[in-house]
Amino acid sequence: VYAGVLPITAADAVQLTARQALLGVLSGAGVAMAGAAFVARRVVRLTPIEALAPAAPYAVSAHAQRRRTLPFALAGALATAGAALVVALAPVGSHPELLGLALALTLAGALLLLPFLVGALSAGSRRAWPRLLGLRGRIASDGLVRAPGRTTIAAGALGLTIALVVASASGLGSFRREVNRAAGTWYAAPLYVRANGEGLLASDQPLPVALRRRLAAIEGVRAAYPIRAALLERRGRQVAILAFPIAEAARHGDQLTGDVPVDDARLVAAVGRGAVVASRLAARRNDLSLGSVVHVTVAGNDQRFPVAGMFNDLASVDAVYMEHSRYARLSEDENADRFALVLDRGADRDAVAARVQRFLDARGLPGTVATDAQMERYVLDLVNGLFALAGGAQLAALLIAAMVVLNTMLTVTFERRRELGLQRLLGMTGRQQASTVVLEAVAMSAVGAALAVLLGLVLGALMTIGIQNQLAWSVGFHPAIGATVAATLVAIAIGAAAACYPSWLATRAPLVELLRVE
Repeated sequence: VYAGVLPITAADAVQLTARQALLGVLSGAGVAMAGAAFVARRVVRLTPIEALAPAAPYAVSAHAQRRRTLPFALAGALATAGAALVVALAPVGSHPELLGLALALTLAGALLLLPFLVGALSAGSRRAWPRLLGLRGRIASDGLVRAPGRTTIAAGALGLTIALVVASASGLGSFRREVNRAAGTWYAAPLYVRANGEGLLASDQPLPVALRRRLAAIEGVRAAYPIRAALLERRGRQVAILAFPIAEAARHGDQLTGDVPVDDARLVAAVGRGAVVASRLAARRNDLSLGSVVHVTVAGNDQRFPVAGMFNDLASVDAVYMEHSRYARLSEDENADRFALVLDRGADRDAVAARVQRFLDARGLPGTVATDAQMERYVLDLVNGLFALAGGAQLAALLIAAMVVLNTMLTVTFERRRELGLQRLLGMTGRQQASTVVLEAVAMSAVGAALAVLLGLVLGALMTIGIQNQLAWSVGFHPAIGATVAATLVAIAIGAAAACYPSWLATRAPLVELLRVE
């Protein structure tokens, strides 16, 4: 997908080395062993009297649970406060290592606060559910409180996976919103002639610059401005040259790009005199500021260009706007990737577009006419392919969440066989028992969803800062309210769906088998 976005023009086959494969296998085994270490520690500390106790060894009182989780909660609060201070006081937007520190502190704080928060939310549900659903609600909520460790792990795992969905929806959604806004400024002319074989910027079948006069002679076209993009070298690093006739168009009152607005007379005049407008990413990478000098190798010669302004750019290479006439003179490049067409006052755009397309087709010229909206959509379609990858990651996270709930509720069902038998003896029907299992899973999912919303929004804000750091853009954080609400509802639905099979199992065993002593 990324191969469609400049400056990557072609992607090689996926490469997997033996070292990477071995690292993946060993890291997976290491994670599994680390996850089992806590359980193993509890097993070896279990005494015979605890094994014979009528209550499960994980069942602890609410007071004991609060006493155990309080030190972790305090440490988590300190870690969270440290993350907030790093974000508030340190320049995380321009230092990835500081952003990484803030992210690490945030995740550490969330994990340390998890037992306390899950316990508090479980206790709250224990009071709320019986009032709403009666006896079945009480049995379901009691299951959360009686096994706080298991509830913490299950709800925490569910919350973390759903938090990834909320974070990516909010962080990438904020970036997408900024891209949509910026795309509206990149194309200011009403019509464009786009050379066939064009990527996001450059074309492998460019049109001759001399075509501009013939295009301008078509009825309804007042002016045709050639645009050229080229990847040149600057001290071993590629630089994208965006050659636009900015000053020439401004003399006729025409604007070709919102990155260099025609009403900024100082900037337009500077570009006309040979200055460039650099992308903010290029400025940060090369420590540029207004008045700095950029060195670019054009046609084998080192050229110096003063920096007159900055702009936001989507490409991951350094990029500069340059007056087209200056670029053509230095490079002797007589080709254009596209032409921006400015129309006569009152001209019908659709009719002019049809005439221009007929002109191109009749002469066998490899070009296509597009409106400014179509050009914007062309760019956004390329970028949206990248956002589609995020959708796949979100789906994977939801599947993991479903597996977590399914595994937990299967364990609950097998552990409570005698309890289920006693409930049946006391008059509960199979349908009522199945509903208690589903309700417990829903309550657990609701606790995890509540944690996911808070953590997901925090991670989304940090992701937005990371995007700003990657592109040197100013991207405002816009929480994805719709996606957050949807993720919450999906989490609860996942809990209900994943508990269907365990609830069915809970009612299938004969009563005598449920009551037997194992």
